[in-house]
Amino acid sequence: MDLQTIIICTAIASMTLCFTMGMAWQSHKASNYIFHWMCAGACFLVSNLTAFVCIKLDVQGVLHPGIANVLYMAGHAFITSGIALYIYGKAPPYLATGVALFTLLLHLSPDFRGSVDARFIILTPVVVMLSGASITMLWHTAMRKKGRFLWPLLITITIFALQMLIRTVALLTSHDALAFTGNDIFQIAGSLAVITFISMLAVTLNYVINGEHQQMLKKLSNTDFLTGWLNRKALEPCALSCRETAQRTGHTFGIIIFDVDHFKAINDKWGHHAGDVALQQITSRAKDIVRDEDNCFRIGGEEFLIILTRCNAEQLQRVSERLRQSVASRPVMMNDKPMNITISIGSALSHHDDSGWQALFDRADKALYQSKAEGRNTVSISEPEHTAEAWQ
Repeated sequence: MDLQTIIICTAIASMTLCFTMGMAWQSHKASNYIFHWMCAGACFLVSNLTAFVCIKLDVQGVLHPGIANVLYMAGHAFITSGIALYIYGKAPPYLATGVALFTLLLHLSPDFRGSVDARFIILTPVVVMLSGASITMLWHTAMRKKGRFLWPLLITITIFALQMLIRTVALLTSHDALAFTGNDIFQIAGSLAVITFISMLAVTLNYVINGEHQQMLKKLSNTDFLTGWLNRKALEPCALSCRETAQRTGHTFGIIIFDVDHFKAINDKWGHHAGDVALQQITSRAKDIVRDEDNCFRIGGEEFLIILTRCNAEQLQRVSERLRQSVASRPVMMNDKPMNITISIGSALSHHDDSGWQALFDRADKALYQSKAEGRNTVSISEPEHTAEAWQ
């Protein structure tokens, strides 16, 4: 396999990566990480086109291999910055620019430019470090969030980094110098590795994008559009998971059900838009009270449910009362006019005698009706013995 054939094959793989990411970015303009991956493909593509033209025209100097290597290194940096943006929502500032400038400065030296060995030995650790950063980010995210969509990309980058390390060790222990136009097994293996790596990036990055899109659609289908809370469809799987965890660990969990008192009267007096604003403010206050690991649901028009994971009776009572007070103590403002709103709450703590999560839900629901019967703006706690006490 001659050098020009290798460059053409790498350019085709790079073009595939660039166009695939470009089309994905057109469909998901808000996903800036895709733009970084598109830039990576563009850098790889222009790098190979530059190398091909320079070889054809027999151009040497800073332009070749300098510019070709600058773009190649920038491509790897864009892959890493895109992964950081995907996982953390922010990328290292000017990572690709810094890597490109570092590579360009090295190529200003005639000794560096003229030695394939020097370029390989100095630039390879930079590629491995960029790959290592990507591997670390992907590994921690995949393990923590069980992100099955990340594993193919993680494996692809890991294999590429390992072959780079193996080739570096082989070069350092060899007495033969590399030639740019060489056709030995070392050069061919490296070139095929780059072609395979870029080709697999096009596949695995697209897999990540599609997986993210699927998760977003699933989240939207389980989310109430007005409040941002989970909807009733998502309640049963979550409640079953909490019950299984409680049975396995021996911890208890609680359910809080509340609804807005006289909500129809609020709509009639202030209008439906005011009612929507009230629900948004109430759920926002409630979200500030509960923990991140607790789950919040809108299960009806003005009816809501919160699952408190790993809580005891005292915590359940305290959170329920704080929730009631947060709504009653501050009116909801609508056109600079206060709307005085209260909520009624029914709560229940899981018990080993419960036949299932539905039994816990039923006890909390009965406690809610008790709060309404006792005048509203009240918290009622259902005891495990299926008795309830009301307090305000």
